[in-house]
Amino acid sequence: MFSKACEYAMRAAVYIAKCSMEGKRVAVKEVAEATDIPEAFASKVLQRLARAGLVDSLRGKKGGFSMSASQQKRSLYEIVTLFEGEAYFNSCVLGLPVCSSQNPCPLHYQVVGLRDALKKSLQQTTIRKAATEVVDAGARLRFSSEDDESH
Repeated sequence: MFSKACEYAMRAAVYIAKCSMEGKRVAVKEVAEATDIPEAFASKVLQRLARAGLVDSLRGKKGGFSMSASQQKRSLYEIVTLFEGEAYFNSCVLGLPVCSSQNPCPLHYQVVGLRDALKKSLQQTTIRKAATEVVDAGARLRFSSEDDESH
């Protein structure tokens, strides 16, 4: 549904929020390992999140990534639009250049409600809420096939 970069960014943000709620800063390597994101890709995603002010980055021995309480109140929608762009929620699902209520593609009316519901859900879900629900549900942030086989 989302690009790999966007999925990785949401995973990383949720993990950083979880760690920040515990008072910890995390290094790129830890984020990558905990969320099963290639380290080089994690580094690029985290840099982009930091430039957008969605996470804090501190260099040095006691450095790493963290999130303030105000950053944790930001929505998953902000991450999605950072990585996918606002057009993600307005573009044609078939990729047609012209698709609207006046000139709909064959799937337009079926998809528009789903897309609007997804947008609303992402706007209403804070990063903190996502992190809390992951912890409360005991959900794992790791999605590797090796991890799945052991459970």
